[in-house]
Amino acid sequence: MDGQFCGGVLVAPHVVVTVDHCLADRDVSTVDVVIGVSNLCSNNAQSERRGIVEVIYPKASPHLAYLLLDDLVETAPAEAQPEALDERRGLVVGWGRLSETKVGPCLQKKIPMTILSPSECASELRALGTETIKGSEYTCAAPAEPSGNNSCFGDSGGALLIHTSNQWSVKALTLAGEDCLPTSKTIHRNLVIPQNLADLS
Repeated sequence: MDGQFCGGVLVAPHVVVTVDHCLADRDVSTVDVVIGVSNLCSNNAQSERRGIVEVIYPKASPHLAYLLLDDLVETAPAEAQPEALDERRGLVVGWGRLSETKVGPCLQKKIPMTILSPSECASELRALGTETIKGSEYTCAAPAEPSGNNSCFGDSGGALLIHTSNQWSVKALTLAGEDCLPTSKTIHRNLVIPQNLADLS
C-alpha cells in the first residue's frame, strides 16, 4: 500500500496512460505498474505487475504520459468515450488519501461526482491559473455529496467515469484540484486513446 502514488488507465495490452506529473523526478526503472488490483492491503492473485520500458509525453496531448510496458497484459483495455454526451453523472475512482491528513484506503474509492458545464470548467481553469490550456481537452467536476470524500493526493491519473448508455466508461484522468475538501472542484484531463503508437509522437 505504501508504494501507491498515482493511478492510470490501460488503453492497450502494453500501454497505460496517466498524467505527467505522476512521473516527475522519478526514475521509471524503479516504478512498476500493477493492473487489476482490488485491495492494496492484501495479496491480489489476479493482478498483473509490469515494468516500464518507455514513457511518451505527446506534444499534442499535454498533461498526459503514456507508459509502454515490458510485456502484454491479459486485462481488457478501456474503450474510447462516446463523442455524443450530455451527462452530468460522474464517478472518480482511486486509492488516494481520504483527506489531507488521512492515509489512503485499502479498497478503491468510488466518489460520485457532478460534471460541471464547459463554462463552469473554464472559470475553474482560470481560477487555477491554467486559462491558457484548451478547455475542450479537460473536464471539471465536483463531489455530488458535499459531506463525503473528494479526490486527493494519490488519485492523480485515476479515472473519471461517465455514466452513458447504461454503463460506466472512462472520460478523463484526475489531474488537479484546489485541495481535498469535499466542497472543492477538480480538474480532469480528457482521455486520448491513440490508434497506434506513432500517433503519440
